Amino acid sequence: QCQMYSLDYYRSKTICAKYSARGKNFIDTGIVSDTIHGSRNFTNDAMYLLHVPGYICQSEALRSNICKSSSEAITSTYQQAFFSKTRFDGLLVMGFDNSEICKALLTDIYFHPYTFKIGNIINLNVFGIGKSNNPNWKYAGKGYQSSFVYNFRKTRALFFQEFSNKEAIVKIYQNSQEIYVFRNTDPNTVWNQIGILTQFTGCTLFGLEHEQTKSEINNEQTLTCTVEDWQ
Repeated sequence: QCQMYSLDYYRSKTICAKYSARGKNFIDTGIVSDTIHGSRNFTNDAMYLLHVPGYICQSEALRSNICKSSSEAITSTYQQAFFSKTRFDGLLVMGFDNSEICKALLTDIYFHPYTFKIGNIINLNVFGIGKSNNPNWKYAGKGYQSSFVYNFRKTRALFFQEFSNKEAIVKIYQNSQEIYVFRNTDPNTVWNQIGILTQFTGCTLFGLEHEQTKSEINNEQTLTCTVEDWQ
């Protein structure tokens, strides 16, 4: 936990972000940053819920819901605390405008999650990379994970996609509950089972056709052992 007593806004953020970055992987576990305002201490936390990033802001007994943006989380808690209509830029409050903080957070992180559009109707999040020798998977493998939000049977749903050692898997969540799991030998077949978004191939919906994904898979290190390694 990082406690700050300095009233110097940027200095406070820098100290906290550097402390939070040590021993933590920002991409996996999030960052906790504290901001002092008046007599209250605000703690901002980035997290993942059901494979979608979310944010929480807490101040003493007040705690926001899990929000889609840091701005929403921080603003809602601040407004409860001070009965104010003031709004905040969450990225600035968490210190992401400071190059030193960003540099510290990205130290020793070889992969950064990224987002891109598919056909201007899907925002696909890729937050894990794995490699295999399977050409039907575009050489992705176990560890590769992607997700997007779309309608399924007239209800908004989260589609979470991954690979096991032998199968392509799509899990569908509605109202924070896993409701369906589809699995088959390759992404195209599993999406044929699901039966929606048929204008795209399964490989496209998994994100495997995107140039950045191809590059990330190509750069992924695959652990191999030779006979000599065991001697």
